[in-house]
Amino acid sequence: MEAVGGAAAILQLIDVALKTTIQVYKIYADFRDAKDTHKRLAREMRDLVRVLQQLLDVVLDSDPDKPKSGHAEALREMLEGEDSIVACCQKDVIEVSNLLGEIPSASWPIRKRKIDRILSNIASTRAQLGLAVQTQSMAVVLDIRRTLDRHESYMRHYVESESNKAIFGWLNPPDVWESLKNALQKRQPGTGEWLTKTPEFEYWKRNPGSLWLSGMPGAGKTIMSSTIVTFMLSEAQTSASAVVYSYFDFSNESQQEAQSFLRTCIAQLAAKNPAAYDILVGLRNRCSEAQGQQPGLEELLETTLAALGCFSQAFVVVDALDECSER
Repeated sequence: MEAVGGAAAILQLIDVALKTTIQVYKIYADFRDAKDTHKRLAREMRDLVRVLQQLLDVVLDSDPDKPKSGHAEALREMLEGEDSIVACCQKDVIEVSNLLGEIPSASWPIRKRKIDRILSNIASTRAQLGLAVQTQSMAVVLDIRRTLDRHESYMRHYVESESNKAIFGWLNPPDVWESLKNALQKRQPGTGEWLTKTPEFEYWKRNPGSLWLSGMPGAGKTIMSSTIVTFMLSEAQTSASAVVYSYFDFSNESQQEAQSFLRTCIAQLAAKNPAAYDILVGLRNRCSEAQGQQPGLEELLETTLAALGCFSQAFVVVDALDECSER
């Protein structure tokens, strides 16, 4: 679907609906007997604009090369062409505007019947457009779910295979996958997606550096972090890209220390890249030669940086850094 054509059709309808809303409020005081109709009309225009804005986001995000755009053809039929749903709705809104502009107050009962009929049509159209938004949102959710399922299946299969179980058991990273799943279970579809569309986030994706998110306790920062993780997992699926995530948690001792964070970084990187895996093997061998000692913070940090160097790009998402027990 051509995003430009669909977006233009939506924007035209939004413009007409907003102008009609302004018209309603301008003449509201002149029609004492028509206030109920005017209130209904204003509400309908407001609700229509809200759905159109949501649909506009869907259209602008559409990418025909990605699974989440599987409904692109259906959306195109709804948005483009003289007989499309959006075009017909625009004609209805314009007709309402024309009826409101007629001067003789004596003809109001006739106009009211016409407006009520048209408003029923607009309400029906709004419901169809709302369903399109929900369907597309569900497609996005399912696409994310498939990405996460593939990620979990691969990670667990790799880490728990007989050949790798010993070394990952020795590294003993915390199970951050459970933290991610728990956060996603609390997340409503679409939550936090606005962040992935901001210039700051886009700059972070394309340039070395950090993006710091702060907020009051209970503001949903963990949900936001999980949104970023799922988004980046779906974006960076090549072997040359790595997405590493970790959750500090004051209620879980295994996720409070810097060493635990570095261990989970190393585990995720080693599971994604053979060269990073060899770096982990080298760390274990050095520790074995030192009478089986566990690596210290400096060794884990050096190993993490070396493993990160095995990728052309790497994204590290850390939640609740302030809950790390070490400063």
